[in-house]
Amino acid sequence: MAEEIQPTLGEVMRRLDDLTMEVKQMNLNVGQTYLRKDVYDSDSERFSQALEHITDRIEKMESRSEWVIRTVGALFIMSVVGASMYVGQTFGI
Repeated sequence: MAEEIQPTLGEVMRRLDDLTMEVKQMNLNVGQTYLRKDVYDSDSERFSQALEHITDRIEKMESRSEWVIRTVGALFIMSVVGASMYVGQTFGI
């Protein structure tokens, strides 16, 4: 029969220490890798509110820019019509 090799007490202690370190590392990895549901929910809610706020601001800016474009366009058309009326009256066209 083959004789089994019995680990020494030092070897057992070293392996237990390695296992302890692995378990601690796993706990640390889980803490760094995964997020608690309550933290995720609160962060998700804040991000949703921020996105909604940004979307509202963008919509307001777009409506303002449309208003500016329409106003500038109207002023340009009025100035062209006014200039053509002035030229028509001045030169009798």
